[in-house]
Amino acid sequence: MPVKLKTKSDVDDVMAISKAEYEAGRKNFTEHYYRAGCDNKFGGQDLEIPWQQLSDAVQAYQRDNPSVEVGLRIVYCFEPETGNLKLRMQLCKMEESEEIANTYILVDDVCAWYKIKNSNLVPCKDHNLVSKNYFTNFYYCATPPCDGKNAQLLADGASDQLYARTITFPWTLEVQQLYLDNNSPENATICFGATSYVHANSGDAKIAFPHGLVLYLKDADGHPLLDNDKDSVAIFHNKGADFGTLCPTKCKVYIVPVPITQQASI
Repeated sequence: MPVKLKTKSDVDDVMAISKAEYEAGRKNFTEHYYRAGCDNKFGGQDLEIPWQQLSDAVQAYQRDNPSVEVGLRIVYCFEPETGNLKLRMQLCKMEESEEIANTYILVDDVCAWYKIKNSNLVPCKDHNLVSKNYFTNFYYCATPPCDGKNAQLLADGASDQLYARTITFPWTLEVQQLYLDNNSPENATICFGATSYVHANSGDAKIAFPHGLVLYLKDADGHPLLDNDKDSVAIFHNKGADFGTLCPTKCKVYIVPVPITQQASI
């Protein structure tokens, strides 16, 4: 799971990301993830859609699946036509585990699929939880700067499950709370920023800098709702949300952020 850097945080809550932490995560991503030729200027690293579109999609799913917790399982993708990073999203059910504390099982027998296209959330026919194009077009550099020889094609580490292919966020606990904590801004935009943080508290990732996402909002004027103030009126007030569960190594569950000593191995 992507977690905070091994530095003093501007925010006490483990799920909230300050402006400085977001910028550090973005820097980490551009230092460790590349296209061919050590290109880290590719598009799609900070995607956005109208908040209302995401809210409407979740509400439609909830109407068909009442009284369920909703998970947003996001698939890392690549668009050959533009050479950009892309995202697909599966809405699925989350059922609280009766055996393992702080854990939800992802149930996708009935799910809804979307993709982000031209800054809009639109229905998607591709229901694969792995994007072959993503793995065959991106490289990971463990010891930057990239020199063309010290980066591994993600596909070459696929058999060892080295690199993340999906990340799951809970709608009620995190994504919707992000919106509510920022006073439900009208005409807001939700952004998906590609980031990477040292997995200091989880030990789940097999590489030091797994590909993660920070979700944050922009107001109607396009201003990011991010700051470094520790005196927030709520957890996500002017903060981003980053505590998704990465696959691999946790592929069929969402784990609530708690100290690693309380987490179970799945």
